[in-house]
Amino acid sequence: MTTTTTEKRLENIECNLTPKEWAIRLADEIRSYPTGDDFYDAMIEYPDSNETPMVKPFFMLDRLVEKQHPGNNPQAIRERNRLCRNLRGEYHALKLLISDTNDKMKRQAEILDLKATIHFWMLDTLRLRILMGKPKEQNADDTESSEGVFNLSFLSRVKSWVNGMTQLFYDFLIYDAVCKMIQEKYFDGHPFIYRNVEALLARTYKMMEEMVAWFNDVVKAIEAAYTTEAGEGESGIAAPDEQEENEFVIDMEEIKESINRQPLSNVVENWVKNAKDKAIESMLGETDHNKVNAFIWDRVKEQARTRKTVNKTITSNLTKGKEYEKY
Repeated sequence: MTTTTTEKRLENIECNLTPKEWAIRLADEIRSYPTGDDFYDAMIEYPDSNETPMVKPFFMLDRLVEKQHPGNNPQAIRERNRLCRNLRGEYHALKLLISDTNDKMKRQAEILDLKATIHFWMLDTLRLRILMGKPKEQNADDTESSEGVFNLSFLSRVKSWVNGMTQLFYDFLIYDAVCKMIQEKYFDGHPFIYRNVEALLARTYKMMEEMVAWFNDVVKAIEAAYTTEAGEGESGIAAPDEQEENEFVIDMEEIKESINRQPLSNVVENWVKNAKDKAIESMLGETDHNKVNAFIWDRVKEQARTRKTVNKTITSNLTKGKEYEKY
């Protein structure tokens, strides 16, 4: 099979792709790069804007409509214009949904990672306190004595950490669930989160998982030691009844099962509606498709140049900061 024949067959296939299929291909193309910025920077290297993964779908959707409604009679022209607006708007909305969702998830991933790191150091402080000794009985007037390692003040900090960690894990699962709902409903299950964002989320989840596992093991070990040495019913981190035990142990599986997906569907639909509204706004009243393609192409190049300028400035400032550290 010659190259020309192969190209023609590929073109025939691409001419029949739906907006969703083009959006899935775009997501796969972006995920072939380490970061989303790397993908957008690579776009300006294309010699022909109509061949970029960003613009080509618009061009091919136009070809699809021309094949379905050929001719120059008024009815065919009206139908082409109507269908072009619908198909281009659908693809543009999905494209915006990919970028907007990744922007939101990137911000949340950074926030969650920072909070998880803070909880890690908080846990490290608690760990050092736990290693100071085993549970001891607290005097009635003792709130922070060296004799009572696990006194009321310490237990209050432990409870605070447990509550904060539980909320952090819950927040993570909410955003993860929203992404999965979008992935299933609008991209047929194909992943669309950028690789660097995905990696940051995975790292944060692993950090939380390891912290919770270590904490639960320590709590259980202390409970066992306290029950053996002091007997049931004594004060301390150990608890004789199940209700108090659950106050400290974090059940990640229970938190996962507690996520109510019904309200989250409203979040998904809101994100999707915002993407659709932005797509309609950008396409409204625009009949010159070549002008639209050129506009999108110029925006991609402008954004790439802006990112390079910003990154260069940041790098320059970091270099100056290192120079100042010498003095």
